[in-house]
Amino acid sequence: MMMSQLNQHRVIITRLLIVFILLQLPGCVYLRLLELKNQFKEFDQYIEVRTDPSFTLFFKQPELHKEDIHDLSKINPTQIISSMSGEEWIYRFVKINNQGEADKLQAITLTFRLKFDRHGKLEQWYFPDEFLAMVPAEFLEASFRSLGNATIFKLSRQLKADVTPIKTQAKPPTQTTVKQVLGQPYQIIDKDKLQRYLYRFRLITDWVEDGYEERKIAIVKLDFVAKNHLLIRASPRFAGLKISINYSKLLGEDYFSATN
Repeated sequence: MMMSQLNQHRVIITRLLIVFILLQLPGCVYLRLLELKNQFKEFDQYIEVRTDPSFTLFFKQPELHKEDIHDLSKINPTQIISSMSGEEWIYRFVKINNQGEADKLQAITLTFRLKFDRHGKLEQWYFPDEFLAMVPAEFLEASFRSLGNATIFKLSRQLKADVTPIKTQAKPPTQTTVKQVLGQPYQIIDKDKLQRYLYRFRLITDWVEDGYEERKIAIVKLDFVAKNHLLIRASPRFAGLKISINYSKLLGEDYFSATN
C-alpha cells in the first residue's frame, strides 16, 4: 500500500515537465498552434536543430506569424531589424538586483532572437548561451521534441507535454556551473531537500500593453538537490513564455538520489 502511494506521488511530482504558458488563444492562433504541434510530432521532417554557433530551431515550413508572437506576449521586442528577406526581432533581458536595477557588478544579458521570413512567418528561433547554462542543448531539444504529443488547454491557456526519458552522457547543470554563467542569484530558498535559486531579468522594451507590465520582468527558478548540487528542475519565464523542465524525468529519479 505504501509503495503504491509512493508511486502515485512520484507521478504527481514528475508529470508537469514542460509548460508553455499561452496568454491568449484567438481562434486563428489556436489553429496555427495545432499545426505547429503536428510539426513537432514529425520533428525531423519539419524542424532542424543547430547548435553552432548557438542553439537554434529552424522551421522548414513556418506556421506562426509575427502578429501571433506580439499578440501572445503583449510586449515589444527590444529591437527590430528589417531586411529584404524579412525581419529579426531581438529580445534583450538584463539581470537586475534586489532593488530592481541593472546589476552592474554582474552585468549579464540574455538575448533571444526570432527571425521571420518575408511573409512574416517565424522561421528561426535563437537561444542565448546563457540560457543553455540552465537547460543544455541536448535536454532543450528533447523537450521540444516532446511537444508533438502535447495537449493544448485552451481555457487554461497552456500547452503541456510529458518528456520521454533519454539516454545521454550529458549531465544536468550544477550550482557551480550555473553561477559561473549567471552569477549569484538574488535569492536562495531552502525547502525540504532542495535549494532554489531565483534570478530576475528585465526586458529592454519601449512598450508593453496596459495591465501586462509584469511581463517585462523575467523570473528564473532553479531547484537543486541539496546533497549533490545537481539541477533537478528549471522553470525560466521570459516575456510570458514559461518553460518548465524536470530533469528527473529525463534522466530518472535514481540519477539524483545517488551522489554524482
